Amino acid sequence: MDANCDELDGDPLRSIFVDPVSGSDGATGTTAADPVRTLGVAFERAATHGREWLLLAAGATYSHSGSFAEGVNVAGGYLSSSTGAWGRSESVVPVVDVGPWGMLIGAWAVPTEWQQFHLRAASNTLTGASSIALTALDVVSLTLTDCHLSAGDAGNGQGYSSPGRASSGGNGGAGGDGYNRGGGSYVWGECV
Repeated sequence: MDANCDELDGDPLRSIFVDPVSGSDGATGTTAADPVRTLGVAFERAATHGREWLLLAAGATYSHSGSFAEGVNVAGGYLSSSTGAWGRSESVVPVVDVGPWGMLIGAWAVPTEWQQFHLRAASNTLTGASSIALTALDVVSLTLTDCHLSAGDAGNGQGYSSPGRASSGGNGGAGGDGYNRGGGSYVWGECV
């Protein structure tokens, strides 16, 4: 919520600004006029500067191969300008592309919020493998608000092949006593 009417939800002094078009990974990211370009650097800057929010500008797709950080909130929907002015719009949804295994987060206990962005997993080309956008294990408090998660196509299934001929079995055990059906007298197991 924009409580101080600066067109930013939250406190800019607690945020890292991320712009995939005009940002620079050499920037500090601590002001709207000096955004970083990539999410990996944004998470590093948040840790370095003790910032709790990443504010994502739209404009290009973010490609992210790292992880998200527990306690670092991510908010999309921002429009940046060449003057450094930022505003938020409900119609702007930045896309964050991740690999086919998606984002794996686990053992998060610190409340974390993700807002208004699309997390999109790539298609998986491995035979029989799935595409997964997000896996959350042992996560106590992750809030998703106006987020979209989508997985790509799964890999092709295992090809069918005919079973072929089964392998030969082992040798059988010793046979029982034989039976003589010939003429004459007989008893089980021996001829008379």
